[in-house]
Amino acid sequence: MSKDNSIWDEVLLPAQMPKDEYDRFIHHVNRCNERLIESARKFDSDVRDQVCLSVDFKRLGLKPQKEYDDIPFRMEECGDGKSTVASSGCAILIAKFLERFFRKEKCFSVEELTKATVSYGYRGYRKNPGGSYTPMGCKHVFFDRFVPALYEINVERADSWEKVMKSIWDNKITVLLVKNSVYKSEPENQDSHFVVLIGYDYKRVILFDPEYNHLIKKSYDEIIPGLKAGWIFF
Repeated sequence: MSKDNSIWDEVLLPAQMPKDEYDRFIHHVNRCNERLIESARKFDSDVRDQVCLSVDFKRLGLKPQKEYDDIPFRMEECGDGKSTVASSGCAILIAKFLERFFRKEKCFSVEELTKATVSYGYRGYRKNPGGSYTPMGCKHVFFDRFVPALYEINVERADSWEKVMKSIWDNKITVLLVKNSVYKSEPENQDSHFVVLIGYDYKRVILFDPEYNHLIKKSYDEIIPGLKAGWIFF
């Protein structure tokens, strides 16, 4: 598959936007993220409800992220000769999760999704002062443009933690971006990680984490302080 493939060209949006469109987009994103983080800080963890969406992990057909070390996820023109889905592709596996959860007729392999992600500009790199590049995983706009366009599903940026929790009752799925320093209890870790909120109860949240092949449970203290952004799909 390549970017010249007309089937993909008819569906996918490139990561890059015209400057005026990008300026409006980033203003909206920043406001949503600020409101989400502020509402999460004020969240009263005395939760009395509990809910968990049903997920058939056998039907998902996914492996733990570390097992995708044979699928390249890189732009070699940026001097990257090592990155794979295993090292940097949690967003790719979440896209596949959403495909299965919403029972979409369009089905793509992890390899196809990875190639399209790179080809349409969603692989992220930071340019260093000396001209070299540092891999930064998947650009966040992947969940604003790539996934909704490919699977024809709706998305809105989360702007309140209450809305995120309520969305589960409406059978919606929220992708969260969290700081590894908090989520993984690694204070020196400056990276972030994408996870999917599946449910919650009075003391913890229930997540799909691409690094595993099953649901995991985290306390609110392992999520709330490290929250950076959220996308609600429906």
